[in-house]
Amino acid sequence: MSGPNTPQHNFAAGASDYERRIRTLVPGYDTLHALSAAMLRAQLPDTARVLCVGAGAGEELACLADAGRHWHLVGSDPSADMLAQARQRVQRAGIADRVTLITADVAQVPEAPPFDAATLLLVLHFVAADDARSALIRDIATRLKPGAPLLLASLCDSGATPTLLEAWKTLQELSGMTREAVDERMAPRLAEARPVGDEELGTLLASGGFTPPLRYFQGLMMAGWITWRR
Repeated sequence: MSGPNTPQHNFAAGASDYERRIRTLVPGYDTLHALSAAMLRAQLPDTARVLCVGAGAGEELACLADAGRHWHLVGSDPSADMLAQARQRVQRAGIADRVTLITADVAQVPEAPPFDAATLLLVLHFVAADDARSALIRDIATRLKPGAPLLLASLCDSGATPTLLEAWKTLQELSGMTREAVDERMAPRLAEARPVGDEELGTLLASGGFTPPLRYFQGLMMAGWITWRR
């Protein structure tokens, strides 16, 4: 199932090996999820409903379920292959009774009852078109309570991007890969990804009904922000 704001990356390819590969690719992957869980735990009551947009293979679902032992999590993702991995993950973790998985874009997630929070982690940079990005943010906003937080993580564009990109490639070399293998691995991902700058993100969120974003994480070119629905 897909729509105009569906990420263009083919997440079905290699879905079964996603969690291992993503940890060697995204700087601070585990730290991002740990800090995201802490940010929401600091914001939300003991009982809450959280929408995870682009839930993928279930890493954030498991982390959030551990942070909020009485939270109910709804994970949406257009990739059935990725959600099959998420389903196995939540079953192994013993949290299946608190997790609902929906194979769909966020636009197909019911608007009511509204959610207490939402996450959009490692998704936005795969949505290239301006109108699709705006629609995605609006679709999330219409499913949140006023004042509800949204956590967002994306590739970040800044004046230091060339320096950070070189460090990102070097980090993978230090893990044992050759530079040729690193370049071959990253070239298609960089070609299809569209990083977002702070000013651009602020404008995008404001147009969708959110407050100015506050950055809470950065791992080289990957950054995480929290914002609140007005």
